[in-house]
Amino acid sequence: MTDLFLGFDVGGTDVKSGVVNEAGQILRENKFATMPEQGPDMFLKRIKKEIDNFRNEFDISGIGIGMPGLVDNKNGFYKFGPNLPGFKNIKMVEILEKLSGLPVNLDNDANMAALGEFSYGAARNFNSGMLITLGTGVGSGLILGKEVFHGVSGAAGEFGHTIIKFDGPVCSCGRQGCIEAFAGTAGILRILQEKIEAGEDSELKDLSSQERTPKSIYDAAKRGDSVAAAVFADVGMYLGIAMANTSNLLNIECFVIGGGVAGAWDFIVKSLKYSFMQHALGPNAEGVEIFPAELSNKAGLIGAAESVKRKIQNI
Repeated sequence: MTDLFLGFDVGGTDVKSGVVNEAGQILRENKFATMPEQGPDMFLKRIKKEIDNFRNEFDISGIGIGMPGLVDNKNGFYKFGPNLPGFKNIKMVEILEKLSGLPVNLDNDANMAALGEFSYGAARNFNSGMLITLGTGVGSGLILGKEVFHGVSGAAGEFGHTIIKFDGPVCSCGRQGCIEAFAGTAGILRILQEKIEAGEDSELKDLSSQERTPKSIYDAAKRGDSVAAAVFADVGMYLGIAMANTSNLLNIECFVIGGGVAGAWDFIVKSLKYSFMQHALGPNAEGVEIFPAELSNKAGLIGAAESVKRKIQNI
């Protein structure tokens, strides 16, 4: 009989949960509100209730949970997350293991998504690489030797905060010139605004700031708006620079692009690959593959379940 694992993918708005088998297939899934304003104690009670609900139907072997923000994977601590105010230095693994009596593994949500893609998704045939998620911010998970690489303090793989322009726009982290400031939602909207202020004609110029979103830009690009298409081409160019820097340092096999903004892949990919080839040293560009993610918004849940499966098997 195959073992079953319970995965949680926690976001600032909602939590995805699901039972996953050893082949990475989701057998049952659910979604419920995070409600961070109620605090960590109530959040953990809702997690416990969800665990109990699934265990009424399935024989669960372990629990994996992906959280946004800073995680101490080695010691099982949730340190801090900007989307979860009041959630600081929580002994999440210890608490959930006591509540459930099951092994628990905790990691950053982007690391979990990377593990999902490299175990069962688009990158399953690769041993090393990086998942880059494009959304409100730019998240990432680094895989070396088929395992998440955490680094000495557990914060490795912060691709979104690698600097590509030292005097560039201010990032959400407070520093200047991070790739997130060019390829995250705020950066995309800024690039559009700069083009409109420069006099470039676009159907988007009459939209209010609330109506301007990456999706509205993408929709305009599909309708043939050249300015909208050029916004995503610029995003691809900046991403290519940051990815070339990563490849020059690590010479990994592949880059997997996911997240909501990756829906505009057709408008991003040409400039991204050109920029990457221009900025990576020859040997660090050869044979490196760049392609879209496969598991969509299921990657984090599947990766969380996979993480605890590996934890159990390594005990």
